[in-house]
Amino acid sequence: MGDGVLVLSRFTGAARELRQALLINPYDREAFTETLATALAMPITERIGRMQALRSQVAGNNIYRWAGKMLTMLAALYTGNTFTTRGDDLLFDEAYAVDAGQSDRSWSLTT
Repeated sequence: MGDGVLVLSRFTGAARELRQALLINPYDREAFTETLATALAMPITERIGRMQALRSQVAGNNIYRWAGKMLTMLAALYTGNTFTTRGDDLLFDEAYAVDAGQSDRSWSLTT
């Protein structure tokens, strides 16, 4: 148990956050087939490691954390203040999307 492979459309919102999933374009049959072949041939140790990372990501980013981040961002928009993302947080709007795992960044959002 826990040794499956998540194959996820790159067009889903979760694709940006669930980095250990194998991403596919469901409209590209050839690439889809290659990705499924990769998933089926993946060694069990890699499958288990990926699935553990995915489960950890989902457990850590529940609705309460998401709501808190969204309210923080909205408050910053309203007040013109800055806020900082740390760790593996991702901001929501594509225009402001930041993978803060690379470095800490502060943002000043204006309307």
